[in-house]
Amino acid sequence: MESIRYRTELKYLINTKEFITLRSGISAIFKRDSNSLAQGGYRIRSLYFDDVFNTDYFTKLSGTLDRKKYRVRFYNNDSSFIRMEKKVKKNLSSYKLSAPLTKEQTLRMVEGDFEFMKDSPYPLLREIYIYNSSRLLRPSVITDYYREAFVFEPMNVRITFDEDLRTGLLSDDLFNPDAALIPVTGKHQTILEVKYDATLPDIAKQVLSCVDKTVMSISKFTACKRYMALNSWEVEKWG
Repeated sequence: MESIRYRTELKYLINTKEFITLRSGISAIFKRDSNSLAQGGYRIRSLYFDDVFNTDYFTKLSGTLDRKKYRVRFYNNDSSFIRMEKKVKKNLSSYKLSAPLTKEQTLRMVEGDFEFMKDSPYPLLREIYIYNSSRLLRPSVITDYYREAFVFEPMNVRITFDEDLRTGLLSDDLFNPDAALIPVTGKHQTILEVKYDATLPDIAKQVLSCVDKTVMSISKFTACKRYMALNSWEVEKWG
């Protein structure tokens, strides 16, 4: 069984000046994530699933301390490596569970077919099958963005910069690299995420000191879902 390890997770919405300063400082002391491409980063596309009551969305909006999200995720438009993930958040701490999916299985989920999960060897997929039986999961929103990731291995610290956040709801566009997704963040906005285990090293604190700590960003899932709602992009196909 996949082990559960809580980590502290902080998120900030930063401007261009802060991004340039931080990126310069972080890249001098942190290594690039092993998944980074030659040009420095990679694209991440996720399809979030929620129940018919949008429970995960509203628990986030209401500030519920204990909450979760289910999502399908893949990188650089490569459908040969897809993960089903459950992200659990308790205040500022979180953990993630995952299991592999095929493109065919993902498309079955999009169509509301979760039967293949019933006897899966992966506990997470069996959990989702049971949850769907009573809550009726459905595609909620697509998120797509460009990430640069840096790690400080001695203390297992990970700092990421997410730019060009885009969204959409037509889940049959999930594997279309040219899908017409809508920009959510502005050209001068970057989402900074800081994840660590026990403590944040002093050298990282010094680099992060330029960030306005009063400007906490909401989750990308919430930002995209809210954007779709405010701009009337809800689609009748999903009720």
